[in-house]
Amino acid sequence: MIAEFQIDTSLARMDCAHVLSNMKNLSRGGVFVTTIKGFLERLKKNNGEAFALIPAEMTAKYLKPGSGYDIFGAIKPNQRRARLLETAKDLYAL
Repeated sequence: MIAEFQIDTSLARMDCAHVLSNMKNLSRGGVFVTTIKGFLERLKKNNGEAFALIPAEMTAKYLKPGSGYDIFGAIKPNQRRARLLETAKDLYAL
């Protein structure tokens, strides 16, 4: 793509390496949160009985706007690893 769009890579910003190093954790966390949120929304819509069996604190965490789990990248870098572990555990529990 670089050649196709004739992008001059010598003009890349120096902080790009820092951004790229965090992309792996951010991407995994984003995938987990998006998957959990989508699952819960569909479950609520299609099977209210099963949805009612999930603890309210978990459903609120992913479905309530402004809960902090709606945008994984909005958390501080030093909290990403703990949040990733927490969302992985939630995903496994579901």
